[in-house]
Amino acid sequence: MKRLKADRQKKPILSEQGAVSVLAIMALLLLTIAGIASLYTARTEIQIAGNEREYVSSLTSSDAAVHLAAQSLTNSSNTPGGLLGTSAAWINLGSQSDRENDLVNMISSFTSAAPGTAPATATAATIAADTYYSALYWGIAQGSSLNMTQANPLREYSLYGFYNRDLGSGSSIRSLLESGYRNR
Repeated sequence: MKRLKADRQKKPILSEQGAVSVLAIMALLLLTIAGIASLYTARTEIQIAGNEREYVSSLTSSDAAVHLAAQSLTNSSNTPGGLLGTSAAWINLGSQSDRENDLVNMISSFTSAAPGTAPATATAATIAADTYYSALYWGIAQGSSLNMTQANPLREYSLYGFYNRDLGSGSSIRSLLESGYRNR
C-alpha cells in the first residue's frame, strides 16, 4: 500500500488539477488582445471620418467660392455699364497668348499661401474665413462672334475657389477648384 501512494505522489503530471485555470487565463488573454485591437481600429475609423469631414468641407467651400464668383460676374454684367472684364478688383487680366503661364501664376499664388492665410495675390476676394475666390479674364471668347461691334460680346473667364485652413499641429487642408465661365 505504501508503494501505491508513493507512485501517485511522484507523477503529478497525470493530475488534471488547475487545467481549467490555465485555459481560462489563455481565453482571457485572447479576449484582451482582441479588445485592444478593436480599440485601435475604432480610433483609426474616427480619424478617417474626421479627415473625410474636412475633405468634404474644403471641397464644398471651394465650390461655393466658384459659384459666388460666377454669380458676381453675372450680377455685375447685367447692370448698366456692365462688367467689362476688368472693373472688379478680384478679376485678374489674363493674356490669350500666354494662358498657361497666367494659369500657373494664379495657381501658385493660391498654393504658396501659408495655411490659414489669404493668397499672395491682392485680387482674391474673401467670402468666409479661409475661403477665397478669384478669376482670370481672358477677353472676348474666341469664335463667339464675327461682329466685334456687338454691344455685349461673349467674354471668357477662369474662376477659382480656394480653401486654405490650418488644422493645427503642423497640418492643414487646402483645395483649389477651377471652372471655366462665359458671360455676355
